[in-house]
Amino acid sequence: MKKIISLTLMAFVVGFVSCSREEGNNNNNPTPPAVTISSTPLFYGVLGGNVLSYTSTNYSGTTAASQSINGWDETAVYNAGLVNAQYEAYASMDLGTAVYSNTHPHEDANFDAFFAVGPRLYSIDAAAGVKLFVRDAAGVQWTSNGNQSGSTFNIDAVQPLNVGGEHHIKVKASFSCKMYNNAGQSKNLTDGIYVNYFKFF
Repeated sequence: MKKIISLTLMAFVVGFVSCSREEGNNNNNPTPPAVTISSTPLFYGVLGGNVLSYTSTNYSGTTAASQSINGWDETAVYNAGLVNAQYEAYASMDLGTAVYSNTHPHEDANFDAFFAVGPRLYSIDAAAGVKLFVRDAAGVQWTSNGNQSGSTFNIDAVQPLNVGGEHHIKVKASFSCKMYNNAGQSKNLTDGIYVNYFKFF
């Protein structure tokens, strides 16, 4: 059995009806924002020399999980994203596939352990690692599905917390990678920073 669960985090949606993003700004020496685990949700990166910046002042946060259950074994792919009101601009991250053997993730500790601080590998469709997705100013979709030789990804900090009576974990990550569009073209994504909430389903 496979189920897809998704939820828009209403706690972060208030006031997010406008769309404003710093995107397509060709800056030879962009300065990444100063970000900590306490910062508001954001996605920042330089894609092919152009700054992509999605912040929760104008974007609502989303969180979802795709879960497959087979007897007492369960797998889950946890996703968190930032999307504008028109759903025309979007940045999201899948943090790999959690495998719970002989125990469903009905305890916060099982969920939290999946988000351990440290490096992670990239993986096609998050089967065994990270998958990134962004839509740029021209509406072109880019993903990390492809060769990631020399790329890096690190979870820098995590913070378990309660949002609206439900358990979440806030994650700050830094990364650099290659991004691919549907035509097979690639661009380097550098100075990547991501802060967002993942929900315990």
